[in-house]
Amino acid sequence: MNYNLFKKIAFKLDPELVHDLIVANSCINKCIPKLLFRDLGSEVSDFKDETSVGGLMFRHRLGIAAGFDKNGTALALVQKMNASFVEVGTILPEKQFGNAKPRIFRYPGDLALTNCMGFPSQGMKIAKKNLWAYTRNGDLRIGGNIGKLKDTPNNEAYKDYVRVAEEILEVVDFLVINVSSPNTAGIRELQGRRYLTNLISEVVKIAQGKGFNVPVLVKVSPDNSSTELKEIVDVCLESKVAGIVATNTSTDHSLIKTSDTGLKGGVSGVPIFCRSLEVVRRIAEMTSGTEISVVGCGGVCSYETYMKMRDAGADLVEMYTGIIYEGPTLINRILAKCKVS
Repeated sequence: MNYNLFKKIAFKLDPELVHDLIVANSCINKCIPKLLFRDLGSEVSDFKDETSVGGLMFRHRLGIAAGFDKNGTALALVQKMNASFVEVGTILPEKQFGNAKPRIFRYPGDLALTNCMGFPSQGMKIAKKNLWAYTRNGDLRIGGNIGKLKDTPNNEAYKDYVRVAEEILEVVDFLVINVSSPNTAGIRELQGRRYLTNLISEVVKIAQGKGFNVPVLVKVSPDNSSTELKEIVDVCLESKVAGIVATNTSTDHSLIKTSDTGLKGGVSGVPIFCRSLEVVRRIAEMTSGTEISVVGCGGVCSYETYMKMRDAGADLVEMYTGIIYEGPTLINRILAKCKVS
């Protein structure tokens, strides 16, 4: 099936319903590749552009952002898409429904989405069970994107992150501390030094203890001021994290040009690309000469936007919304251009 035809049908349905049918349903997502991957060539299946983050090798630099596979049910699909890595999650200590539905909205004229998901999660035990059940076939790197429950106060939040880190440490290759979602009240306050120093310290202590050496990264907002961003980077440098993921979704709804009514949640896709790109550039400048890696995320939907992220200083690049609009062969199409460039 041609992806444009599939998209025309799928875009008539609720976005979360389509996601759940294709991505979250492990039975269905094993069949989908037969329909949508017919134009997927094998010429880049062995393409390598290796890099190391926190001592962990990645076979190439393109992966899939958190939110695509929230509970570890779609890893076979992720591997079929030829991603080098994926962030699973956000994973929470307990099951949580998230915010009321509907909570994902498409803006095709902007090649964008807004979402106000609010960390829906099956909980860390189900995620761990799913990750254990996945038979690794190749060198896909799996990250655990970890967060806090909505009712956990910020002064106790580190305990949620530690609980999840302890539970999933055996089944992930790296951890990402998510303190930048716009859809959980107060969570972005955790980016401040008051909370972030202790939070990172406690998670790193788990990740580096008992014979483990799991890299820890921090995911930041695109909406921070220059002062706020510098404080975050300073804490990351002091805490010796392996990397910073830049960025999460934006609360700036003025970025959506095709609608100005009823907008809610975080903006993703093409409208946040320039903002995310600038944050990547600034973090890369502030961490130059250090061991901190930068992961670019936000609005990447083509070879050209991928290369701009790389040129700005991103060691790895993540996609999600771009795949929704451009199709599941997007990673391979970008890698094919990398191969001949």
